[in-house]
Amino acid sequence: MADLEPVYRQFGARLRQIRKSLGITQDELAKRHGALERTSVCNIEIGRQRVLLDDVLRFATALHVAPSRLLEGSVLTAGSDALYSPQPAHQEIEAIKRDMTNFTVSIARDARAAKELLRRVGAIGTKRRSRDRG
Repeated sequence: MADLEPVYRQFGARLRQIRKSLGITQDELAKRHGALERTSVCNIEIGRQRVLLDDVLRFATALHVAPSRLLEGSVLTAGSDALYSPQPAHQEIEAIKRDMTNFTVSIARDARAAKELLRRVGAIGTKRRSRDRG
């Protein structure tokens, strides 16, 4: 059977790289994973602890990346077609920031429209009350 130790070390290094680029602590990643303690995350990152397929999927979900992203650069993916088009983490973060900014602008625009609508409805209600009194 092939020696998989380098695969676990590479996986751990990749996990650590992505986690750090997102500014997430080992403790936070363990909580997001849901079935590991911080010490296990530490051991996985240094290649001391083996990872199950379930763990790969949980880490990918916790980090909001494709599972293949965690395996990039390992001997398992060398020469294979990529399942995920990788971008450096900072580019992904910038794309998320742009999306959030656009979403925030959209919410602000909707809030202004709602406020204007409420103002108009309030003005109509005031006119109706004036007519009803007179």
